[in-house]
Amino acid sequence: LFSSLGRLTPLPSVDPDRDMADAEFRNADASGESQATETRSPLRVLFCHGLESGPTGKKVRHLEVHFAEVRCADMGMSLYSLGKENSLTRSFFRTFWQTSPWQWGAAAAEDSLTRCLEIQRAAIADFNPDVVVGSSWGGGIALLALAEGLWSGPTVAIAPALHRVLRDSGELKYKWAEVEQRLAASAHCLTLVHGAADDTIPIADSETLAAAIHCELVRVDGGDHGLNDALLNGRLRELVVQRHEAYQASTM
Repeated sequence: LFSSLGRLTPLPSVDPDRDMADAEFRNADASGESQATETRSPLRVLFCHGLESGPTGKKVRHLEVHFAEVRCADMGMSLYSLGKENSLTRSFFRTFWQTSPWQWGAAAAEDSLTRCLEIQRAAIADFNPDVVVGSSWGGGIALLALAEGLWSGPTVAIAPALHRVLRDSGELKYKWAEVEQRLAASAHCLTLVHGAADDTIPIADSETLAAAIHCELVRVDGGDHGLNDALLNGRLRELVVQRHEAYQASTM
């Protein structure tokens, strides 16, 4: 387990989006909440959370202030937690006996990705979002949903981790070259957002993808992996609305 999956540990054990009911965030968000509520966008936003996060993370709560309807399906995701149904550790124990030792990491990653993708497939079908937004692991799931044809609408992927996960764990069913090729048909749907100072998922991953498929890339100078300081000041709302408007214009 540790030799196969240990390379993924730099994906933060405390996710930047996870539930932090701290006074600092509440005060900062509440300062503009009444005004935001009056001008709340009618768009329906589906948010795909990060590796150690969930439906009550900071970005979800921020989106709920600015959009009329927001849903975040709990993917039960973690790196090591056995208490999370789709954690990489539980996926390892589900799959290791079926694979060779040198494929343990790849099989576990594939199992977790597939399970999370199915959760988002069901959420898309049930919620019928206008925009899908994903961060880190969730950004990778959003890319995979586009590539697999489970979603074909406007998408904002924040520091998506898919390439990093496949690169570090190994590839079986999901191969990055094939994912990238399939994403080319969805370039008009996609905005990538990445911090230039991200030390968890290198911005080069998003730069390479954007150059390959000719999608929009928003580079945040000095931005870290979570990008909360850069996005939770109204910028995330702008990016979601702009991506929806650009998508609408491209399909007219």
